[in-house]
Amino acid sequence: MSAQSLAEAKAPYPKTIVLEIDGKTLAFKPLNRAKITDLKKQITKQPDLALELSVNACKFCCIFGVEHFDALADVYSLAFAGNSENPGVIDALMDLARGGAQIRTE
Repeated sequence: MSAQSLAEAKAPYPKTIVLEIDGKTLAFKPLNRAKITDLKKQITKQPDLALELSVNACKFCCIFGVEHFDALADVYSLAFAGNSENPGVIDALMDLARGGAQIRTE
């Protein structure tokens, strides 16, 4: 996979998330409203599956390096799902969906 292929994969999206891990590069398209809604509903219903659901959402959004996704997610699950100390790809995708909005109470 060349840098050109990565650029081509990212071209349709104004912003993407890129993960470099274990010598592999993966890129992720933004979450859409339907996927965010589904993910939040599923995690609320089944909080014990939050890790698996988050990794699956990342897989859905993976647009580059897909052939490496399952192997990397198996070994480095928290790189995708994150935890309380270290955000993962899903956290970056959620931040991207917020659009950098600054929310304040006045």
